[in-house]
Amino acid sequence: ELQLSTSNSFNALVMAVTLHKCIHARLWENSTYVAKQLDKIGLALSTTLVNAGLTDFSKLMDSNPRELELIMNRHPPFGNQIRDAVAKLPQYALSVEQSTPYSSHLAQLTVTVTLVNHVLLKESGSTAGPNHRAFCWWAMLIMQFASRRLMTFS
Repeated sequence: ELQLSTSNSFNALVMAVTLHKCIHARLWENSTYVAKQLDKIGLALSTTLVNAGLTDFSKLMDSNPRELELIMNRHPPFGNQIRDAVAKLPQYALSVEQSTPYSSHLAQLTVTVTLVNHVLLKESGSTAGPNHRAFCWWAMLIMQFASRRLMTFS
C-alpha cells in the first residue's frame, strides 16, 4: 500500500514504527542485550554475553560454539543451538537503484527488500518468535522529500 501525504509527521511516524518494533521485541532499539530475544537466553545469560562483547547477532553468529558455551558456562551443544537460532532469524537486504533519466527535481527509484535466508526459513522454520509466523514478514519504507512530503510503502 502506497501513501503520499503533505503532513510534517515524518519524525512521529518513524518513532511510532520504532516503538512498535521495540514492544514486539521486548527490547529497546539501542539495547546491547539482543541475545535476550532468543529462546533459552534470559537476562543473566544475555548480561554475560554483553560483558564478553557479544552485543549483536552478527558477533554471535561469528563466534565459535564452544567459546559461547565457555562464556555462558553451558554444556555442548548449547553453543550450536544459539548459533542455529541466530541463523534462523529473518535476514533482509535492501537495494536502491536510480533509473538513468532523471533531473534535478525528478528521479525514479527502485527499492527492493529481499529476505536473504528465505530458503533456510522455509525448510527449517524461523526462531523469530510467535509474532513472525511462517512467511508473514513485512517491511515498511518511509521517505520524506525536500518538499516535506511524506511517502510510506508497506
